[in-house]
Amino acid sequence: YPDYLDIDSDGDGIPDNIEGQTTAGYLLPTLTDTDGDGIANVYDNNPSAFGGSGILVYDHDGDGTPDYRDLDTDGDGQPDIAEGNDFNLNNIADDDITPTGLDTDGDGLDNRFDSLNSVTNIKGTSYMMGNGGSLTGDPAPGARCTVQKKTVGQPNRDWRYVGVVLPVEILSFTGTQQHKIVTLNWKIISNQGIDRFEVQRSTDNNNFIKVATVTEPVLLNVQQSFGATDNITSINSDVLYYRLKIIGKNGDIKYSNIIVIRLGNSKIDIKLTPNPAKDFVQVRLKAQKETDVTFRLIDIYGKVVLYQVNKVFNGDNVIDINGISKLSNGMYSLQILIQDDLVTKKLVITR
Repeated sequence: YPDYLDIDSDGDGIPDNIEGQTTAGYLLPTLTDTDGDGIANVYDNNPSAFGGSGILVYDHDGDGTPDYRDLDTDGDGQPDIAEGNDFNLNNIADDDITPTGLDTDGDGLDNRFDSLNSVTNIKGTSYMMGNGGSLTGDPAPGARCTVQKKTVGQPNRDWRYVGVVLPVEILSFTGTQQHKIVTLNWKIISNQGIDRFEVQRSTDNNNFIKVATVTEPVLLNVQQSFGATDNITSINSDVLYYRLKIIGKNGDIKYSNIIVIRLGNSKIDIKLTPNPAKDFVQVRLKAQKETDVTFRLIDIYGKVVLYQVNKVFNGDNVIDINGISKLSNGMYSLQILIQDDLVTKKLVITR
């Protein structure tokens, strides 16, 4: 849908009405429109005369992409789709946040995140986002998103809050698989005390669980190596994703880049054209059946800079990757997840 008909333009499960406003300045929508111009009084800077400014869209991280179109609003490397949809409110990324690809009521909000799909429901509200950014929102919301915040005293919600980044340099994080054991190794140097390391695993690159904890002493300003193993005997997946969570003694946190362990060989032929790319790139692939394909473009720092989901059909498919023209020159990795198979392609952008 074009943005004006789509209540979730970037597809992250957080409606545009929420992402278009600041948290502290948020106002719930109302049905009052005195001048009949289609702009609710609450957003109309001149409600007594036809025409008004409406919502002046917010760009939290100042990257030139307003929040309602930004897949990583705070620029912390964690996608908004995860940081805004903790459905069970347990502060763990264990919810199913994979888009279904379905939009029964045609409002632009995927069924996964829509609170009411049986009838046309265009309410872009959350039960946890109220006026002034309070946690008391719409009692009958249009969306399931929680836009939660883990720490009570933090100034914003998780999808808009980076927090304090632990001053530790991750020199390397690697993994190898032999039989049913995955061995993870990492090398760091830190000028601040480290409490522990947590190795986290995912089968979908969205929902991670802790599989190992390492509490060995960490010396300050000294390069050190650590390791852990993960028994995957009971895991039924062809692709595994791992990341390292480092927790400082004062509670600060830092995440590593995500590494991929492939348990089988890809049978899918995928090509990027053109490559090097300038303003656009297309992915050409042959699918064995109709399914959804997830694309993640990752820069050299491990940050997800583009994210999109497309439906493909049996046979040859050509998919345009959106937003290439906004990116800086350099080397990127394009992760393509299709039918539990992950393929990574190098992409060079040069102008």
